[in-house]
Amino acid sequence: MEHNTENTARRKTNLSLWKIFFLMVAIVFLTLGCANKEKSATPQPPTTEVTAETATPETTAPTEVPEEQSPWQIAYYVDDFGDPTDNFYLQGTFTGTFSNTATSSSELKVIVFCDYDVTGREYIDGKSYDTTGNYSMAFRLLEYNDHNALYSASDIMTLKVKIADVISEYALVGASPNGDLYISSESANRGMRPIAGLITAMESNVYDASCVIEIGSSRYSFKMNGNGLKALGEQYSDMKYEQSQQAQSK
Repeated sequence: MEHNTENTARRKTNLSLWKIFFLMVAIVFLTLGCANKEKSATPQPPTTEVTAETATPETTAPTEVPEEQSPWQIAYYVDDFGDPTDNFYLQGTFTGTFSNTATSSSELKVIVFCDYDVTGREYIDGKSYDTTGNYSMAFRLLEYNDHNALYSASDIMTLKVKIADVISEYALVGASPNGDLYISSESANRGMRPIAGLITAMESNVYDASCVIEIGSSRYSFKMNGNGLKALGEQYSDMKYEQSQQAQSK
């Protein structure tokens, strides 16, 4: 009798343990299920598929090409005190190389001075044209960009200019030992006005004027271009014409 009572008590205890076990398992599953529901209920940001239609095209800002600066300008003569006068001229600055017995292909700066008078104007088909004369053109050769080229009074000095396939040669004169070099009147008397021809050719700005100046055993090479020279020449001619009119009215 006592033995049966003891067995019955054990069975009740085992049932209670199983009930507790199943209850704990149920609680675990319920907890996991609630967590999954909360996770699925949380709104997720929409994902957009990038296609050829939805992709934003990359844009590149256009590159601005800077306008080429003209090597020419209108400059004024100065007096003995370095002050500018009322007289002016065209000036161009160019670079090149020079060679002699002591160096080869060294840096060179060339300043070109151009001047001419406007003697009047004539009208053809309703358009105004300047009548000009007394042209002059000079060259300042700066070796290593800052030293005037040296020469002697006995040196033979020539300028050769090639524009397209046309080559012209001019005699140069200057005040030794380092003065500017001018196209001589001898060149102007060779059947054409060489300076006017040079200016007209450069104003077209189609071809560069390839130049070589030879002084004894020294050789100076550079190129002149006419970028901006045509418009500047028109302004220069207007200024010259107004100046001549003012001089005549005095």
